[in-house]
Amino acid sequence: MKEGAIALGKVRGYCYLIFLFDILILFHSEIAGFFGTTDKKILYGFTAIILFQAVLSVLYVVKYVTTVGQKDKKRKEIIMYAARLRYCFMAMLVFLAGIICNYVVADNIYVEKALIMMLVMMLLLSLKNLTILQRGRY
Repeated sequence: MKEGAIALGKVRGYCYLIFLFDILILFHSEIAGFFGTTDKKILYGFTAIILFQAVLSVLYVVKYVTTVGQKDKKRKEIIMYAARLRYCFMAMLVFLAGIICNYVVADNIYVEKALIMMLVMMLLLSLKNLTILQRGRY
């Protein structure tokens, strides 16, 4: 079970990094102006970083589920909360795709900010489920 705890610790670290880049993506146009580059490069770069971390988090959650014993009394609850956590990360990937599609097609700043806020909300939900898994209080 120690291997599972390490995997969940890595997921928590990735969640904090995703939160940092969610906040940075809110101000991608200002960051692009500061560094003298295009808005598009900064947005795509931050999106790629968040995407990579979300995929790694999903893989570590799957690794955690494989460490749960077959005869564990709370196996069904653990699998349920792990599935919720995976779905939160998958929803983040959908919202990231929405941000990119909005930038390419409409470039509406209000839709972009709303999608970023949805990213943050999904991150908070994933942190809630992650805390339940780490504490073991189902």
